[in-house]
Amino acid sequence: MDGVAEQKLRSIYDSPKMPKFTPIYFGVAPKEPPSIYRGFNSPSKVKLARECFKKHEPYFRAAESHFRVPSVIVAAVLFVETSCGKVTGRSQILHRLSRLASVGDPENLRRNFEKQRKVDKTITFEQVLDRANYLETLFYPEIDALLKIAEQQRISVFEIKGSGAGAFGISQFLPTSYLKFGYDGNRDNVISLYSMSDAVWSAANYLAHYGWDINKPLDQNRRVIWNYNRSDAYGDAVIRLAESL
Repeated sequence: MDGVAEQKLRSIYDSPKMPKFTPIYFGVAPKEPPSIYRGFNSPSKVKLARECFKKHEPYFRAAESHFRVPSVIVAAVLFVETSCGKVTGRSQILHRLSRLASVGDPENLRRNFEKQRKVDKTITFEQVLDRANYLETLFYPEIDALLKIAEQQRISVFEIKGSGAGAFGISQFLPTSYLKFGYDGNRDNVISLYSMSDAVWSAANYLAHYGWDINKPLDQNRRVIWNYNRSDAYGDAVIRLAESL
């Protein structure tokens, strides 16, 4: 891996703290169903999101003033991602990212192709291979970034926990996003995505970078939200919740 000594990598991947790799199945054209986000517009969820916004409003307003991204959008993103920090994930993200970065293993490809052909006879091996190459290209750099974060924060890389897809913190950033967009919102010289102030400012920084235009209606900024999570259903959920706030 670029810039990481082979001996260090061997010690990490040979460690008993690293779970054994198991087959990982993936679709050639996955699409999130709207149903998984439907609950975020329920009265109970909207109430909780409003309480979160009110509790941390100074952070949201300050970030809005600095980055010119609506505070209600940032609040909606953080609530949809982790219910305002209540559900940040318990998976060891080094393991999760490593699995995703190695989906192109020949045996894993064979398993995926055989499984998908049972469901859809039109699926070709080339489609499975293309998807595997995309995932490897996407997630391989995340491992290097995660090792850098562990070194910067002087913690064990095994201690960093998050989602099954390798994202972590209240804002659910992948490691490369942390390095690019992580922001010290409370000026304590530590960027922690488990700190609400830093998570708010980091998420606003991310959305601003991808071109949020405060002069346009929410719907016309949909593409910016899509960069946060490439799912139309996710974008719909964020916009609806922001409008409720």
